[in-house]
Amino acid sequence: MINHIYLTINNFDKQISWFETLFNILDFKKDFIYPDGGFVTFEKDNLAIGLVASSQEFKADNFERFRVGMSHFALEIDSRDQLTKVASLIKSSLSPKLREDLEMAKHHGKEYFTFTFFTPDGIMIELIAK
Repeated sequence: MINHIYLTINNFDKQISWFETLFNILDFKKDFIYPDGGFVTFEKDNLAIGLVASSQEFKADNFERFRVGMSHFALEIDSRDQLTKVASLIKSSLSPKLREDLEMAKHHGKEYFTFTFFTPDGIMIELIAK
């Protein structure tokens, strides 16, 4: 079971409101804020997702999911109806770049409903409902 995931992001102070909106839509609660800034975590159901400010030397870089490292992550939503509602809120509130807009997908031998989008830095997030 995964306990936590940390995402390193550029323009931390500008992007934090984007992520706060996203995690609010997904019912994650802000759990911890580092007193000196540059780090915050959101938690739901024993999963923490942390945001870490990138180092100054990497401020111009964007995420590339085909480099060595994480490609993307997926979060499961309770139902297809709930996923449809969540996707609509994300699209209207955040206007993210989309990869897949509410479609049936078959991956890993299983079929599920999926909504896939990118963060401002290009990190791909997939929401699924079985």
